[in-house]
Amino acid sequence: MWFDYAQGKEKVNFMFNNELHLNGVEFQSFTYHDISKLSLRFNTKMIPEIFPKKWTANKFNSISISLLFTEVRALKIDLNNINFICTPNIEVIDNSIQLSIEHEQNSFICLANFMFIDEIMPHLDHRRK
Repeated sequence: MWFDYAQGKEKVNFMFNNELHLNGVEFQSFTYHDISKLSLRFNTKMIPEIFPKKWTANKFNSISISLLFTEVRALKIDLNNINFICTPNIEVIDNSIQLSIEHEQNSFICLANFMFIDEIMPHLDHRRK
């Protein structure tokens, strides 16, 4: 699974019983900041059967997933827009983590030394019913 390469993968193991996928997520935003840090945010409407019980206190219909890449070694961005549906590919190449997204005319590739699961939160997407 994609989170096997992440620091903080225990969040997915504990919160979702290893069932959080990045298939068909919405690429919502990215920020390159500090000295070679990249934050990516995805939204998914595919909610696992097991999720934190405290989430039921509020209404939600999707999950927001934030990933942080540090010690970015290479970054190639060729985007016409964001908020498109994609399936990011995450793999290890030469002891680095590579995230790549290819969707129609959009391309996004990041090669970094580390990937962290920064945040996983319930989200109410008002575009969906």
